[in-house]
Amino acid sequence: MSEIDYTIMPLFSTPLFIKNDVFISDEEKRILKSAEYERMKAGNGYYTKDKYILNKAEGLKINIAKAISQFVYEELKVVPTIHFYITNSWVVKHEKGDWAQMHAHTNCLISGVYYFDVNKDSGRIYFHKEANHFSVFPMHMDLDITDHNILNAKAWNFIPENGQLFLFPSWLQHSVSENKSDQERHSLAFNVYIKGKIGTKEFQMEIK
Repeated sequence: MSEIDYTIMPLFSTPLFIKNDVFISDEEKRILKSAEYERMKAGNGYYTKDKYILNKAEGLKINIAKAISQFVYEELKVVPTIHFYITNSWVVKHEKGDWAQMHAHTNCLISGVYYFDVNKDSGRIYFHKEANHFSVFPMHMDLDITDHNILNAKAWNFIPENGQLFLFPSWLQHSVSENKSDQERHSLAFNVYIKGKIGTKEFQMEIK
């Protein structure tokens, strides 16, 4: 077998930040799970009526904020004068048979999902490539492939684990497969926006 003599770079890829073992206390779990829920309009799950639920779990909110800082300042290299903050947050509950359709989040820049009550059968999270986001071949050239990998994929999925946090651009479409477990599935969703001065000179603006 010949030695590989080339390099492939995932140039202009979509960053997905994954952090494991983000701590949540038992009391915070109890608060989030015992909150008041309402059925979603699509009829495929429940979410908390409180859309700022993280304000009741300050320890978890701090741990998530630390992960957001790692993502935007250490990896994306955003200047520290721009402040990223969580705007809203809610818990999603999926009973057996519930699922989440493909969707994106609006009025935010970064979105996240934190898992604190899941098992291997309670549903996978899928991230979907935008139809107009060409990697190599345009949408109307749907070539057959011999192997599914991160360079040619139209979707990528994960089996979430408890304590796992996903951060991604809010425009990135995602979905959740059916909960096939007898156990309820709980996850925390949230959005992130910015404050501060952006740009310089005639292109500068300030978001307060």
